[in-house]
Amino acid sequence: MTEKRQGKKRGVGGAKTTNHGDEKLTKRQRMAMEAKTPYFTPKPSSASSTKRFESPLEQLMPQQRIDLIADLSESILEDPSTAITSSRTEVPSSGGGASRGKEKDQESDTKKEPQYHKTQSKMHKLLDLAVLSNNGHDAHAARLALLSLLAIFSDILPSYRIRLPTEAEMGVRVSKETKATWDYERKLLQAYQRYLQVLERTWEDGKFGLSWAGLDEKKKGNKQQGGGPPTTLAATAILSLSALLQTSYNFNFRTNLLQIVVRQSNHRSSDEVRSSCCNALSVMFTKDLQGDASLEAVRLMAKMIKQQSTNNRISRAIHPDVINTWLSLPLRVHEDEAIAAKLASAAKAKKAKKSDQEKLTLEIEKEMKEGEATVDKLELAKNQADTLHVVTLTYFRILKLVAAVHQEDTVENGQGDKPESKSNTATELLPCALRGLANFSHLIHLDAVVDLLAVLKDLLKHVSSLPPDAAIHCILCAFKTLRGPGRD
Repeated sequence: MTEKRQGKKRGVGGAKTTNHGDEKLTKRQRMAMEAKTPYFTPKPSSASSTKRFESPLEQLMPQQRIDLIADLSESILEDPSTAITSSRTEVPSSGGGASRGKEKDQESDTKKEPQYHKTQSKMHKLLDLAVLSNNGHDAHAARLALLSLLAIFSDILPSYRIRLPTEAEMGVRVSKETKATWDYERKLLQAYQRYLQVLERTWEDGKFGLSWAGLDEKKKGNKQQGGGPPTTLAATAILSLSALLQTSYNFNFRTNLLQIVVRQSNHRSSDEVRSSCCNALSVMFTKDLQGDASLEAVRLMAKMIKQQSTNNRISRAIHPDVINTWLSLPLRVHEDEAIAAKLASAAKAKKAKKSDQEKLTLEIEKEMKEGEATVDKLELAKNQADTLHVVTLTYFRILKLVAAVHQEDTVENGQGDKPESKSNTATELLPCALRGLANFSHLIHLDAVVDLLAVLKDLLKHVSSLPPDAAIHCILCAFKTLRGPGRD
């Protein structure tokens, strides 16, 4: 009886249970998909999803690429450590439909080492979808892939800088968890670096409004002649870079981000691109607690302004929005206090030169502070002092440039009708510089205040040649300076 019951369970009854269980499993999967797990959970098991992932991107239909982007994005967010790593898949042995005797003969052969082929990681697959040359020149799919990658990296990137282990550290025996963490961080940095390269290349290819094919033909000689607005894909790339700067300014490759965003904050062909880059810089200035990212950005912006100022002329127009971003700087440290902070940090650096062990200890303390998001007050004071110095120096450069240009215009216009002024570009920046000096005048050193009042006096001598808003800001800046340190 027992054997018959077992036979029934293995036989027809068992088959019914299996089929019925498969039906229930599918329904439960759907219910779990709606309630607990994302919609993509059952998709990898389907033949269509597997075929989409393994098929070349050029052979997919546009809707299939969109579905693939959705699947990849959801699976990467579900398990980044797995999705960022390439896997190995065993190559199935051929010879289906053979008899049992042949299968037994082949069993000895299959016991040999199995063959594997490397499967591309989901992250790299999504990065390929963001490149026009890899996805069949589908601009819509590339745009969706760029935005999906932006959401992914904004979610999975840590708020601190990753330091990869050195060769000496790699040679030390560590636990499996530590090794897995090192591998994950290395692959995350590689994927993020490639994403930044894709964004930069996409922007460079379409920032002049040329199509991808046209740009490829004219890249050698005529790249600078397409002065129209950027393409939609290129605008998506620069907006993604701006969004990354707002959230990941403390992560690796910050310099790459800042160089692109600062350069395009003066973009003249598209107001959307310029306002997005300027807004990203303003947000970063507000959120930067340590001040090192703000200092680096301010130095790049000041360098750009200085490069455009040659022979008392601004050769290429700097938009006022670029200067106005500095009003978001939360500068609080007076220059005298900053000198004391610099002396304290210099003394601390001298102590660190005593031994290598102390150097290592200081480096570890610095990394711990970065990980804990604590603020080093001495470092903050030093960064803010350097930032204030660069900002005020640029403001003074603009004021002296305007004063020199107006003096030249006065000499040139001494006889006959007054020609068109050459100082339009410089006077555009004058109200911004005066507003900034009025905002930070209470932090400026007394010697700099004396120089500022002298420059303002020279400007007010030619007040008739200044625009009305510039003249008003000049008077307000003088009053605010005299209220603060200038009252002495």
